[in-house]
Amino acid sequence: MRAQARSIDLETCLLKHVSWGTPEGAAERIGRLHVAYHSPFGPLAGASSLVLAPLWLTVTAIGVVQIRQRRVADHRRWMIRSFALTMSIVINRLVGVPIFVALYLLLGTSDEQTLQRIGAPIVAWSSWILAVVLVERCLRRESAGPPQSEKLAEPPPG
Repeated sequence: MRAQARSIDLETCLLKHVSWGTPEGAAERIGRLHVAYHSPFGPLAGASSLVLAPLWLTVTAIGVVQIRQRRVADHRRWMIRSFALTMSIVINRLVGVPIFVALYLLLGTSDEQTLQRIGAPIVAWSSWILAVVLVERCLRRESAGPPQSEKLAEPPPG
């Protein structure tokens, strides 16, 4: 019980600093909307950020509401989603290089503006959509339990 109390205290502390608990956390997320609107990568990449920012805010807010209602399992699932959306920027960096190299090879142009105009929206949208798809797949697989072949068979009667 003591370890669980420490775990909840640590999570509360992190929650206050990572999400809405501080003015900086809220301002940072709201600031993303402003940056998205003025995206230097064009309107399609900016549109991705305009969808991602409120989605991220909503998912995190739902996670906060869940823990305040003491629904720990639901909170965990929502905060995993929030973390996946947070990590979409890392995925952005990982998929960006291969996508731009592929575009360079497919289009046969080294014009940076053309590559950026086409590649930036692909990278922007694919990074967070990939994060959401992967985490949802893991969460659904987890909630479904082990596959049929892994379930223990009932012992034969007798």
